[in-house]
Amino acid sequence: MTNRSPRPRRRLHACMLPLEPRTLLASAFIDPPAPPQVFLDTTYTPGSGQTRNVAAGGDLQATLNAAQLGDTIVLAAGATFSGNYTLPNKTTGSGWITIRSSAPDSDLPAQGTRITPALSSVMPKIVSPSSAYAISTTNSAHHYRFIGVEFTVAASVTSNTGIVVLGSGVETSAAQFPHDLIFDRCYIHGNATGNIQNGMRLNSASTAVIDSYFDQCQATTLSGSF
Repeated sequence: MTNRSPRPRRRLHACMLPLEPRTLLASAFIDPPAPPQVFLDTTYTPGSGQTRNVAAGGDLQATLNAAQLGDTIVLAAGATFSGNYTLPNKTTGSGWITIRSSAPDSDLPAQGTRITPALSSVMPKIVSPSSAYAISTTNSAHHYRFIGVEFTVAASVTSNTGIVVLGSGVETSAAQFPHDLIFDRCYIHGNATGNIQNGMRLNSASTAVIDSYFDQCQATTLSGSF
């Protein structure tokens, strides 16, 4: 038998240097996350302006163009509005433009309660037939509130970069951003097979999405803005 002398043990010394939180984040981020800086009051106040009813097959874009601040646009419950619609910037009237289902409030969840796909039958549907948005904004569009509205793409759509697109992402001044936008108890979803990159793109200020439901916003390949 041969006796072997034990090998000397090596000690490993680790030096831990204090790091600022921002150095631990990915290089794409400059500062760590921060809590919201502004409280948005999403309390619903009915408008005092004109009520504009849009029946199934009606011209939704023309109604959006004609509406003034304070008006209420009532979309037929369950009706489908197929197209790529734009929220214009409004400079006349006061208050909010409300766009809502014609279903009575009793058919929708109470305020503060999340909508579910089970209520799709009482929601008007704004449907993009293409790779473009179902709803978007012009520069500086403001004070729109959706209540009980469904946003989606047609079953035949294979690719879409944003169902609801708020702002272009290429604004050059704060004044150009859309602002004061509320989506209240809305159902936003893609289809089962399409590359749907975004349910909503929020290049906007003072925007609230409350008690809403997102589904089938998935993509295996990415293209365009996201």
